[in-house]
Amino acid sequence: MQTRMRTIKPLRTSRVSMFEQTLISKLKRYVTFESSSDDWNQWFQHNQYEIEAVLDRKHFLKLKHSAFKGAKKILEQYKVDCSMPEGICSRCGGKILKVVPGETAKEEIVAFAKDSTFKNKDIIIRNEWLHPGECCKNGCYVTLHNYR
Repeated sequence: MQTRMRTIKPLRTSRVSMFEQTLISKLKRYVTFESSSDDWNQWFQHNQYEIEAVLDRKHFLKLKHSAFKGAKKILEQYKVDCSMPEGICSRCGGKILKVVPGETAKEEIVAFAKDSTFKNKDIIIRNEWLHPGECCKNGCYVTLHNYR
């Protein structure tokens, strides 16, 4: 019995087909959180065979099993800038608050805490205070700053 080996296509970056343009657009919208993961998953399921025909096996599987990381890798290969706008978390798309002493209003901190998923948000709201730095409302990103 003879098995047929499938050839793996290289990811092309010079000539881009209409479907590849659509794929790039969808990937960019997904990575920059302009569309939801549900929208992406639905579109992926509907176009899975066309996507597989365009991508090499490695990138297709990465996209299928680790969509966000795979999407970023594919956009890098196509040399597409997918940087996040300032104030948006690149991990989850949540809002990032930058707390600077004397600049950030207590009302901003309270509003941010109310919208956050922090376990201790009631303490933040009561004290109207967050340590200076930057943090994502979903808690996946925190950088603390020291000001002297």
